[in-house]
Amino acid sequence: MACEKIAVSLSKTADYEIKVKSKTMICEVKELTPNAEDKRLRKELDEKGSTGIHERKISGRLSKKIMKAAEKLKQYKNRNVPLIVAFYDNILFNGGRVQKTIDRRDIDQAMYGIDTGYYLMSARGIRFNGFRHGQNKRMTTTEKNYVSAVFVLKESDDGIKLEIYHNYFALFKIDMSVFNFPNIRQFYHKNEPGKCSVNDLVCV
Repeated sequence: MACEKIAVSLSKTADYEIKVKSKTMICEVKELTPNAEDKRLRKELDEKGSTGIHERKISGRLSKKIMKAAEKLKQYKNRNVPLIVAFYDNILFNGGRVQKTIDRRDIDQAMYGIDTGYYLMSARGIRFNGFRHGQNKRMTTTEKNYVSAVFVLKESDDGIKLEIYHNYFALFKIDMSVFNFPNIRQFYHKNEPGKCSVNDLVCV
């Protein structure tokens, strides 16, 4: 793989132009670092030995960064090459983590909306109608469809690993065979997000 830094200009340029198996792609990188809440929770964990983390809020942070990254990528949408948002998961504080690493649910909800339970009401009563993507959608048939995929770089004992989340709505899709390497996992939806949930994600 070849990687070249894109020269900064007056316009909002992306970070890198990369080539994998002779395929060119444009990439905007966003590093995830500890925020004030992470630091507070880490301090509480160090001092008390426990902390009250009751829900995952990382998908909201990811969603906002996707929006910012997409603005940088927008100017390249007519180049007919894949446009990528890449996250580097570096939410470390004092050498440790407050929460587990970013997982598929976090990314999926940041892209397509929060998993929401739906119910049907009839004369027979109320019936659960399953989970589907709900509010805070960032990628739809008309929104951010120029973004081909979201990448997540993670450090592990075996080195850096990559997860690729293909945008169901992308106008220019990435051929999955391009990233057919042992340390890379790829995810995609079989069905249209909004009509299904994160449980529909397929890993290859």
